[in-house]
Amino acid sequence: MEVLLILGIMLVLLMLGFPMKVPLIVAALAVLLVFHPDVTPAVLIQQMIGGIKPAALIAVPMFIFAADIMTRG
Repeated sequence: MEVLLILGIMLVLLMLGFPMKVPLIVAALAVLLVFHPDVTPAVLIQQMIGGIKPAALIAVPMFIFAADIMTRG
């Protein structure tokens, strides 16, 4: 049931021309509110921030830096 709700919301919003980030966020929030109404916003924010890994954040700029070095020779 959750999957159908996610896919339905995403398809409708994508067909309406929204950027990809909007359907993803709206679908995730809709499923959270419909199927898990007991989750408080504080817990949600805590989980989002706790899921960010420092190694993943440093990987993106280092990848760009490596590409720049390879481009210049």
